[in-house]
Amino acid sequence: TVYQKLDYDLMCFFGSLSYVGLSELNLYTNDLASRGSIICCDFEVKFNSLIKQLKLKVIPSEYPHSKTLNDYPLYQGLECIQIEKDLFQFKCSTKELIQLMLSEQNIKNAIEASFKSQKPEVVLEKEINTHYPTKIVSLKANGFFSHFKKH
Repeated sequence: TVYQKLDYDLMCFFGSLSYVGLSELNLYTNDLASRGSIICCDFEVKFNSLIKQLKLKVIPSEYPHSKTLNDYPLYQGLECIQIEKDLFQFKCSTKELIQLMLSEQNIKNAIEASFKSQKPEVVLEKEINTHYPTKIVSLKANGFFSHFKKH
């Protein structure tokens, strides 16, 4: 494929900055218009109490949810405007919770090891529903936000 140069005023990385290498990031930032902004967002769900209730043996993830452009060596042309971390609470259904849990590879591995079945999500749903009969779960998460502006 041929790289096409574009100019844009806003670039947003939502849960994806950690997958972008330095060379790709250079391409993106080179096309960012003067005074353009880059926003990076991610979140980290706090599954600790649920993991304890389900007796899962989860290996901690090394995924860097709080990664910002400050973690790259190229940013003399970008100014850090704001970096925030906030703890928030949200509610989700049992099915949504299972999708969130299975989206994290370390938790998915623990679920598959603990609930040895062809469809661990079915066993997991039954197990979660015993702890949360209303089928609504309240969870906490850390939200990460950073805003950078090009000079």
